[in-house]
Amino acid sequence: MGYELHESRGKTDNSRRCIDLDDTTLAVLAGWRALQSAEYAAVGIDNGGWMFTTADGGPVHPHTLSQTFDRIVRRASVPVIRLHDLRHTHGTILIANGVHAEVVSERLGHAWFTFTVETYQHVLPAMGANAAHVFEQLLAPAAPENPTERKAG
Repeated sequence: MGYELHESRGKTDNSRRCIDLDDTTLAVLAGWRALQSAEYAAVGIDNGGWMFTTADGGPVHPHTLSQTFDRIVRRASVPVIRLHDLRHTHGTILIANGVHAEVVSERLGHAWFTFTVETYQHVLPAMGANAAHVFEQLLAPAAPENPTERKAG
């Protein structure tokens, strides 16, 4: 296959799936689509519905995206990671912030929930202290009402 571009359904049945995106991301993508559509319309190019394209409207090869990402990362003051590592970072951040591992598993397209738990288990122990704090708060008695703060009724 070499550097030839092929469109496929993906490696697994879960490769193509719908995931929820936040309003900010949707707005950025819509803005990009509008700019791209206006530019291509002005010069008479049909981009075939691709979101990220070459100058002639064709799809960008994934290797090109990875190379571009690598150049940007090397120039920035950030830890050097591969483009694919953003997927792992996404999963780690979600789990570390309390998103259930099953939801993360669905977003990442893992065939088995247990694979997600095993992959991100390094995040789970750090969540133990937070779980203890949440449970403490749930069991804490409600503070007595302050009679001086009562409003006349």
